[in-house]
Amino acid sequence: MRTVQCLLAAAISLGLMSPLQSIADASFRIEIFDNPDFGFNDPTPVAPIGGNQATTLGEQRLNALREAVAIWAATIDSPIEIVILTKWWDGIGGPLASAEVAFWMRDFAGAPRANTWYPLALANKLAGVDFCPPPEGGDCGGDYDVFIDFFSEHRFYLGLDGNLPDDEFDLVSVSLHEIGHGLGITTRFTSPQMTQGPPESPRSSNAIYHYFLEHHFFDRTFPQMTFFERSVAAVGGRFLHWIGPRGMAAAESLTVGRDPSGHLLLFAGANNVSMIHLIHDVSPPNFMSVSLAGSPRDTTIAYSMLADLGWEEHCPGDCNADGRITISELLRAVRMALARESLVRCAMLNVDDDGVVRVTELIRAVNSSLNGCGGASVRLSAEDRAVSIEVVRRDPAQSTAVGQPVGEEFEAQLSGPAGGVLGREVGSGYAMRPYVDSHGRVWAGCGGGTDPSLD
Repeated sequence: MRTVQCLLAAAISLGLMSPLQSIADASFRIEIFDNPDFGFNDPTPVAPIGGNQATTLGEQRLNALREAVAIWAATIDSPIEIVILTKWWDGIGGPLASAEVAFWMRDFAGAPRANTWYPLALANKLAGVDFCPPPEGGDCGGDYDVFIDFFSEHRFYLGLDGNLPDDEFDLVSVSLHEIGHGLGITTRFTSPQMTQGPPESPRSSNAIYHYFLEHHFFDRTFPQMTFFERSVAAVGGRFLHWIGPRGMAAAESLTVGRDPSGHLLLFAGANNVSMIHLIHDVSPPNFMSVSLAGSPRDTTIAYSMLADLGWEEHCPGDCNADGRITISELLRAVRMALARESLVRCAMLNVDDDGVVRVTELIRAVNSSLNGCGGASVRLSAEDRAVSIEVVRRDPAQSTAVGQPVGEEFEAQLSGPAGGVLGREVGSGYAMRPYVDSHGRVWAGCGGGTDPSLD
């Protein structure tokens, strides 16, 4: 305890303000793998609608997707280009759209947490290198971060203004939702049975998303839970919360969707969509809700969750992610070290997530208060950011399985300067499906057609 007191005294005497780092740019590439005269290549004449001035069906669809990408590009930053593969399908039935993270990385240079899976786009940003294809040469099965499928048998509104009819689905909002998953609002293992295996299981590594999931009954984060507790929490109704400080701060704008302590409420119920969506009745409506109606476009909450994951860097001990560590936060760290306060109130302090705040972690927090948070960021306005979006049309024969389970699940150790393990999991996608609830409202729901009024 004397060591802690000395460290706190030093922090007080030297000041606690931290320098802030600006965020400036983002670059996206959209790769289209549609057949000629279909999907984004469909030449069917159409009239301009809702600010979308294209005069063919394919170009209007592309403009709607570009609008969603532009919104995200003006919101996040990365030194590495983010590649989205996309394709339209016909006659399959069911989903409006589906998406998957293409690859995952762990234990790379720059990874904030060891033995933790990061979606490829985020891992690329953190390491400052493009892991796929591997920088030292080789083939990881594709050069992309996210792939998104769209299904043509549904009625999409292709205007950019959000003024859609009641019987159509806003393609911009649907695209925002799927891109949000691809950037990191997802887990590597989405079903309760695959949330994490026993310690000896190859599935025992956590995804970074897990560290910000808390179950109010267990009062622990997912990495702190047993396999049984995780399985319960994944279907635990409104007991499942997001406790990342940025997400919680953004949730203050909600009238429905957070608990009395300020935690963001997550949907927990269906196997393949549990934990990775906001609750269905979140208000104001949000495109990351498990049930999407209308045309929500605001990225504030989704981006704030991504910021918690690492899209904006922050310090161990900076519990509210405001770019500085205060005396109250250091005192909170001491209370956690003495087991007088729950660790879930500042999950990022417990870096190794072993359930105990140790002196080394306290020292790390104090060092951050003394030396500055370094990576803590101030977001620039969209007008001040450098944004580029490239569209490339590819021969669909180059990728016959875009949007479908690709190859086999694998893990590969990379030998480049950033190192790390590259992994892919087959079957970890998520889909939005149309349905009409008991009040006649048209919804897009992830993973099924459950009437939200009955949930």
